[in-house]
Amino acid sequence: MRKYPSLAEQIRQPSLQNGERAEPVEIWKARKFIQEHSDEKLGLTKVAKFVNISANHLSEKFKQVTGVNFVDYVARQRIEKAHVLLLDVA
Repeated sequence: MRKYPSLAEQIRQPSLQNGERAEPVEIWKARKFIQEHSDEKLGLTKVAKFVNISANHLSEKFKQVTGVNFVDYVARQRIEKAHVLLLDVA
C-alpha cells in the first residue's frame, strides 16, 4: 500500500528569526475549525465567516502559510480522519 505523507508533514509553517515557528491566529482558528467540523459540509466561505476575514484573503493566506490550498487541506483532513476510524475498526 502506498504511504502518503501526513497532513502535518505536508504543511510548512513560517519561521521566525530565532528559528521558532509562528502561525497567524486566523489560520490557526481556521485549521482548528476544519478539524472540529470535518464531518460537516465545509466551504471556504463558511470557514472565512467563522474566522471573520474574507474568503479570498483566507484562501491566499492559508496557501501562503501552510503550503497547501484550502480544498486539499480539508480533503486531506477527512482522509486522515477516515484512516484513523478504519484502523480502530480493524
